[in-house]
Amino acid sequence: MKKFALVIFLLLVGFPSSGSAFCEPLVEVPSAHFQVFEQEMEVDFCHSQNPVGYAYESLRVLEERLDCEFEPTYKSLPVCEQVDPQAPYSMVCYYEARVGSFVLSFDFMGNVNISFSKWD
Repeated sequence: MKKFALVIFLLLVGFPSSGSAFCEPLVEVPSAHFQVFEQEMEVDFCHSQNPVGYAYESLRVLEERLDCEFEPTYKSLPVCEQVDPQAPYSMVCYYEARVGSFVLSFDFMGNVNISFSKWD
């Protein structure tokens, strides 16, 4: 009878997921830096063609790597701007999540450098 009650409970509540909603690897540190390589991403465009899509895909790869979800705040997509209007490779993106903020920059090899800062 206890097994039957446990099965009913799990069906009603849901099974535990493998990913962490709170992203424990990032909760433990005030800041962190990551690099996502182009080979890890599922994109068929370069970052200069679609920086928001490229940033979003790199964050998805980082979520998989850390086994957690970056629950967004009121912004659901990264915001990207060119720092120097004369330099197309000066694109930088910003993304807010419940756990903290991410600043993304792109190198000349198609990789993404990600800096994370935890909210105070």
